[in-house]
Amino acid sequence: MWLFTKVGFFSVVKKGGKPDKPLCIRSRVRGDLENLREMEPSLDEVTEEAGTDYPYRIYATYGQVQTLMALMVEDITYSNFKDAVAKEQGYDRARLYGEVWGVMFNAEGRLQKQTVSYGGRKR
Repeated sequence: MWLFTKVGFFSVVKKGGKPDKPLCIRSRVRGDLENLREMEPSLDEVTEEAGTDYPYRIYATYGQVQTLMALMVEDITYSNFKDAVAKEQGYDRARLYGEVWGVMFNAEGRLQKQTVSYGGRKR
């Protein structure tokens, strides 16, 4: 799962890690993960794995990721996401997010309506 948030960009996957911490929160910017650690101090230290597309990682429990997501949802006090990113992380980050928005703006015209399966259930 990709998460574009006002505190950073993250990829959350079930990969490697420890038996008690099955989720890997990955980032291309170390500071993004440090922001998460400020939000949820129970997270482990950031590790670095050179030669990967996401060099910075934190391994976490499902509960820790749920807590982080709840905190981010509770922090939605803005009416414009890109403006909030610019205020929190600067205009360079907001421009990068804007480029992603531009690519996804074309999704409606390029993707056919699809049935999405979630956990084996049709939605």
